[in-house]
Amino acid sequence: MTVDLWRIPLDRNPLSIDTLSHDEQIRADRYKIPTARSRFIATRSALRLILAGYTGQSPTSLIFHDNDFGKPSLGDSPIHFNLSHSADLALLVIANVPIGVDLEQIRPIDLKAIAPTVFTRPEREYLDTLTGKDQIEAFFRLWTLKEAWMKARGEGFRLAHRFSIDLTGPRLFHPESPDWSLGELSLASPYVGAFALHSPALPDVQTFDFKQSL
Repeated sequence: MTVDLWRIPLDRNPLSIDTLSHDEQIRADRYKIPTARSRFIATRSALRLILAGYTGQSPTSLIFHDNDFGKPSLGDSPIHFNLSHSADLALLVIANVPIGVDLEQIRPIDLKAIAPTVFTRPEREYLDTLTGKDQIEAFFRLWTLKEAWMKARGEGFRLAHRFSIDLTGPRLFHPESPDWSLGELSLASPYVGAFALHSPALPDVQTFDFKQSL
């Protein structure tokens, strides 16, 4: 089994809004900031164009179904996918089992205010041993690892305090179920990312760069 990882530079792919569904076009028009609107269009257009290549359907004919927590799927299709974006980059992962991905741009944050909302006590205690840039980087590594698994499960943030991640040990991931695995992605600074999938072992990751001429 392999995982396909697509890197999508949003500001270099100003794709047409015509690729989007009617509902997506309405969502795009709600953005008041031009850059945010352009990046939304680029993200959704790239998603449709890439998945069209896997399904054999036209980009505009794809129909997405969201579960109760907002995780999208292609209905009964055997293709599983997940999307994440931050600043001017988006990541799309595709596999034949449930999968999740998270991407974050490292940036200043109010760590003390945010950490209790998503991290367990052992995770917060680990963060407290660090300072400065090391602490901020560890925060986002933990965040993306946890978020990727929660997105793969498709059950939202209610899972956040039910498992812990140990960045210092040989195992990164300690879920309540052993048949899930999780790994970090090698991304250029200032980005960090992670993916999780329903498999007891991490597969090979094939990386592709999306271009408008796809």
